[in-house]
Amino acid sequence: MKHITREDLPCWYELSWNEEKKSIILRLHELFFKTLRYIPQEAPIVIGMKKEFGLQSFSGDIATKEWGFESVFRRNGEDGRFILFEIPLPKIITLSGKKCSRCQGKREDQFYNRDCGFCDGTGKEYVYNWSAVYAISATFSLFSLLSRYPEIQVEHDGPPQLFTFQTITAHDHHGGSLDGEFGVSLCSWLSKHPRDESIPEVERAMKIAYGQMFRLRKYDEHGFCATQRGSGILHARCPGDACEIHPGHPRSEPYENQGDKFTCHNVDSPLQQLTFIAGLAALHDKARKEIKVY
Repeated sequence: MKHITREDLPCWYELSWNEEKKSIILRLHELFFKTLRYIPQEAPIVIGMKKEFGLQSFSGDIATKEWGFESVFRRNGEDGRFILFEIPLPKIITLSGKKCSRCQGKREDQFYNRDCGFCDGTGKEYVYNWSAVYAISATFSLFSLLSRYPEIQVEHDGPPQLFTFQTITAHDHHGGSLDGEFGVSLCSWLSKHPRDESIPEVERAMKIAYGQMFRLRKYDEHGFCATQRGSGILHARCPGDACEIHPGHPRSEPYENQGDKFTCHNVDSPLQQLTFIAGLAALHDKARKEIKVY
């Protein structure tokens, strides 16, 4: 069986990052796009996810302008032989008109001479709405089930598939987990990046994505990291309890002409999951520009 960790295969889908719009872009090759099945409203996985995450609607025909839970994948034109879907990242957290319950609107911590940690010195109470990020995460989980191992091998003379990914969506520890495979070309390219040196495009995308969805405190700035440690696989970290993605098989040197699996640790929420997906999309953009093998 052909697999991207053993040889370059023609691209069937890819991710991109739109910093200006704070959106993840999903690009589907037209040959792969034609194979995607309609998912009915009555599918058990759709019914189950709507119930578990309080989602209201589902559009199962990807050929239409909108797809997924709450129609979060929005069709946005074509680019050559690729059909584009835009996924704007929503805000989980907003300020209400009420006073902060901890500082009572005084903006300062009553025990320490610093801004109130509950409201970040705004004096206002935060309101949290997780439904939109659960809708995106759940839709990615459905998409990755359909796309990780497509029913047919797409044949074309365009660029190779650089990575694949699979997500889960759950209310639990590791409830935003993701894993996948880095292709031969991507591992070969990434292994040439200086070991343990920051990949700024990836870190920047993760910071912007996280800040768009949640509150980005000053000390969170140091919670983002993206490097390769000699293995040819991305190591990335975002705020959380040892929250990271890393190689599936620990090693210090890349295998010659091979890709590898990646996995994660303590990715507990859709916030962290989508932060990493934005980082992977930015990595993909950088690699596409710099890889010259096609």
